[in-house]
Amino acid sequence: MDTVERLTKGHYKKCMEQRFRELVASKGLEYVQKEVHDLDWESTFHLKHLPESNIFQIPDLDDDYRKVMKEFAVKLEKLAEELLDLLCENLGLEKGYLKNAFHGSN
Repeated sequence: MDTVERLTKGHYKKCMEQRFRELVASKGLEYVQKEVHDLDWESTFHLKHLPESNIFQIPDLDDDYRKVMKEFAVKLEKLAEELLDLLCENLGLEKGYLKNAFHGSN
């Protein structure tokens, strides 16, 4: 997670911060500048993993960053599945029931 955070902050600083400030200025939203400084790195990044990844559609990502984010998405998906299985266990449902309900049987 530290690597994901470090690379995301670096990408934002290198590629997105100036664009975001220009967008704010062009929309006449200068009054939100203080809020812009208070944004967390998580608030500025939108990566989609399923049903189809958009990692290759996001401009200005270097190969290391793409690789780390792809690995992170896979680990996050696995964690979500484990949590769903724990919920199934606690609810007395068959393991995988909630995953199939949300994701399908594929």
